[in-house]
Amino acid sequence: MSSRVVTCTATEAAIETTVRLINPVDGQPLLTARQLTAVSRFSPRIEILVSFEEIRQGLSGNPWMTYVASRFAWDNESAAVTRSVLGQAAGFRAERFESPDYIEVADQDQRLLIIPHGRPYHRRSGPRMLDSLLLTEGETSRSFRFTLEFDQAWPQQSVQDLLLPPAALIPQTNAISPSTTSAWLLGLSARNVMLVSTADQNIRSELIMAGPSAPDAPSPSCSITLTLLETEMRACECLVRTARKPLRAWLLRSINGPAQELPANAEGVSVPFNSGQLLTLILQFR
Repeated sequence: MSSRVVTCTATEAAIETTVRLINPVDGQPLLTARQLTAVSRFSPRIEILVSFEEIRQGLSGNPWMTYVASRFAWDNESAAVTRSVLGQAAGFRAERFESPDYIEVADQDQRLLIIPHGRPYHRRSGPRMLDSLLLTEGETSRSFRFTLEFDQAWPQQSVQDLLLPPAALIPQTNAISPSTTSAWLLGLSARNVMLVSTADQNIRSELIMAGPSAPDAPSPSCSITLTLLETEMRACECLVRTARKPLRAWLLRSINGPAQELPANAEGVSVPFNSGQLLTLILQFR
């Protein structure tokens, strides 16, 4: 094993560790692994890049028993280990489990967040150890990435920040005032509520005409449909803010279920969530 400093500045640092794995039976080299660990003064994260070279013999057999993995360990055996299932935090008891979003290790003093960047297969290799599988039979990738965060109160938010690319910006020359420096369209007040999808159409067109309306009421011109998910298994109230005040708002707990009209005011639309609930919100605008 050897290590070298790749970057060392006032704001960034990175170290590369190279390891050669040897077959214990005949002493022949199996592969070469390189791990690059990087930190930045401007980010609370640790970035880890693992790559493999000179693989002399491919792995074969049961992937849960014959594999190359990155192993993580912590000092408290009683720490709670949770995973993400369909965007929500969930516990588990099995030794082998799937979690493409994140694994969190937490006790009363510290929280460790492991983000495997979409790789789903992991294994508890001891009371305070975890293997994240990298190479197994048939695996063609040779480069893998991890991101570590500490004491992160909203794990799913960190995953979304890392994995979702930023929205494309379309330059506009005459659309806004030259003095405008920033703008926004939609905001959620609760950090444990995630926007899953949006659609610029009303999935329940009969709601447009539902309910009484005054003769001089403005006619609706458009609507958007938001799918929202509570991710931390905590009941909460989330204020959905929009750049323009909605004319009306409806809450759907299922696509074909009854619609509940919610009050819409200048502050936004307040949406109640039970733990782990997936809701659909329809906003109608002038």
